[in-house]
Amino acid sequence: VEGSAITFNSSANEPDPRNGSDFGFEWIVTNALGEIVAKGVNDRLTFEPDEDGVYLATLTVTDFVTNLVYTDTAYAFVSNAAPVLEGESGFGSFEGQPAVVGVRYSDAGRFDTHTAMINWGDGTIEAGTVTLAEGDITENTASGVHFYADDGEYVVTIKLIDDDGAETFSQPIAITIANTAPSVTVSGPATVE
Repeated sequence: VEGSAITFNSSANEPDPRNGSDFGFEWIVTNALGEIVAKGVNDRLTFEPDEDGVYLATLTVTDFVTNLVYTDTAYAFVSNAAPVLEGESGFGSFEGQPAVVGVRYSDAGRFDTHTAMINWGDGTIEAGTVTLAEGDITENTASGVHFYADDGEYVVTIKLIDDDGAETFSQPIAITIANTAPSVTVSGPATVE
């Protein structure tokens, strides 16, 4: 899963112990676009893929005693991780005034894009606004504004969907909408007798 550590292990043995052993290891891991995403010079390499897809690990082992070079490859198939939501918040208001909800989120998929859908608890489901934070992926937000027609207690949920189709739901957010007293406007000439 993207964002989880993957470890490649290797071993090298000299078939004739009289030669001694002195091996050099070089790992190169590339993503599906051929970009190098990790390197290492030990017999083991651990890296965390930041996107789902196929990764190719190429190991080159050099036997410094015999001057022979050996190459092997391995593939890692990395699946998508769903976004993680936290820090739900909501601010109620009066009928006909804006109520606001929001949630912070992060995603191990560095290049994932997201959409938000908000169920306002009054039969309305609308798209939310997704905002990416500069420099801190844990401060990305999904939020929305809604105008309730009637006073009452409402339970709101936010669904965040990444571009690979993984969905995550917020904890329920309680919103209280207060009653707005009716107002009367008189127009035209008023006569009192």
